[in-house]
Amino acid sequence: MNRVTEIITNELIGKKYKLEYDLETFINSKDIPIDDKVKKVIKLLNKINEVSNAYTTFESYIKNNNNNT
Repeated sequence: MNRVTEIITNELIGKKYKLEYDLETFINSKDIPIDDKVKKVIKLLNKINEVSNAYTTFESYIKNNNNNT
């Protein structure tokens, strides 16, 4: 794995961890009305899913690229 792929991988992992932390913090917040909480949690879950899919796609690309070289 070269430096650029490591940076991309670390960026994606970092984003996912940050979003998961935000999700946990938001779920545990007592000050937010339930309707707002539900909307925000769904948005965060969609973002987590997006980053997870990007990571999986990138990982697959790297494997395929390494197999072809």
